[in-house]
Amino acid sequence: GFLGRVPWFSVCLVEGSEVTQIPTILWGLKDSDSQMNCSHTKGLSYFQMYWYRQLPGEGMKQVVYTSTYNRPDYGDFSEDKYPTIKTTAKSGSFTVKKVEDTGLYYCAVSKAQCISYTLHYTQNPSPPSTLHQRLSIMLTRY
Repeated sequence: GFLGRVPWFSVCLVEGSEVTQIPTILWGLKDSDSQMNCSHTKGLSYFQMYWYRQLPGEGMKQVVYTSTYNRPDYGDFSEDKYPTIKTTAKSGSFTVKKVEDTGLYYCAVSKAQCISYTLHYTQNPSPPSTLHQRLSIMLTRY
């Protein structure tokens, strides 16, 4: 599967059952915007959030790292295409502007003390071993 090797910082990530992503399946028209929300039941020290994308036939890629205290880090991705909102430690939102492809989107959170490790992986991360919830965006073409 796509989980591949386990990154050494994965011990900092929240177990998937403690992360909720809404909606779980989102149907949308091509070129429409799709917003998803992520929340967790861990404490306030888990204020870092990561959003991943997996398109058909491709591996999972980190789109953005967000934090309540810092500007989002998009790496090679565009903030215009994938705007995020992260104003509280326990939740955040992620939007795909003008959806073009069917894909899976994942969110993950990690604890504050892991920040020095996780930033190292923002350009080309390995997927976390404790995968969160996933969102499928299915396109409807008219």
